[in-house]
Amino acid sequence: MQLSPNHLFLTAASDIDSIIAPLKAYDITYFAYVKSYADGSRVLLSNHLGDFQAYLTNKHYLEGNTEARPQLYQKQAILWSTLPKQHLYQFSRENFNIDHGLSIVEPGENYCEFFGFASTHEHPEVVNFYLNNLDIIKNFTSYFKEKADKIIKQAEQNKIIFPHHDDVIRTYSMKDLQALFTDIKVTRRQTDCINLLLDGSTIKEIAASLMISPRTVETHIDLLKTKFNAQNKSDLIIKLLNYKVNKQI
Repeated sequence: MQLSPNHLFLTAASDIDSIIAPLKAYDITYFAYVKSYADGSRVLLSNHLGDFQAYLTNKHYLEGNTEARPQLYQKQAILWSTLPKQHLYQFSRENFNIDHGLSIVEPGENYCEFFGFASTHEHPEVVNFYLNNLDIIKNFTSYFKEKADKIIKQAEQNKIIFPHHDDVIRTYSMKDLQALFTDIKVTRRQTDCINLLLDGSTIKEIAASLMISPRTVETHIDLLKTKFNAQNKSDLIIKLLNYKVNKQI
């Protein structure tokens, strides 16, 4: 698919780049906003023209992780490194130095919004920023929609249509997560570990704060990963942060 050079999705890139300027101090240099409707129409805005044009030219929209039917998605935050179809992210990394990404997924009544954040290959530490400041990242999505309100309204008049597929990414329901907290017993010491972990403390710092050994902290975290069906520490933090934003652990 080719867009005319004066299509809003292309000409708005510099304005989007200006809006995300505050994030660049934290090495977040890439941003994309996608609004996918049930009828297949899309709003696509990004500050990176090269990657966006390659997305269209190479028809990545036919298989992308955000191109399934919008009603299949759940509200959540997702690290790109945990998603399927890693060849798509490898393409962006190798051709445009876009790496270490995070997506915020916000379903609506007949649409789903996706907010993509990424850095460059040289800054893997940005993932720690995401994990320790997920509430700030989520607040930025509202800030973006406010600042880009006129652009988004204009984009609504210039939507393009792609076919949806049914190969949806694995998602985590907040209802299911709340049930986990209800049904699974979390000890007081594990709760202490959760709170310190979400504050950004390292294993050694948690151990010093609770006056226990680092090995004991690791045991508590391993048990929490099992209880919350988390594949690794990052997966555990993402689930706990999603819950904290909505329910305040």
